[in-house]
Amino acid sequence: MAWYRAGGGSIDDGNSISYPIALPSQDNKGYKEASISAIAEAIGSGSLTVAQMPSAISNLHDAGLIATNMAIGSATYTSGDLGVT
Repeated sequence: MAWYRAGGGSIDDGNSISYPIALPSQDNKGYKEASISAIAEAIGSGSLTVAQMPSAISNLHDAGLIATNMAIGSATYTSGDLGVT
């Protein structure tokens, strides 16, 4: 699907791009509003523009609300003689 600028010309449909990418374009791209709205709702910081979303997500990360490292271990416990059998 092609998107068109109000003054003429088309912009790329960005729905099929997987992010993050190494050299992101600064061009405007057409996205599904439902996807952007779902991201804003997931952030849970109220009304946000797309430009505000990265810092809002970083704030969640910095506040410890997004786990960055998780140590998972397991151990077997017993309540008997630990002698060699």
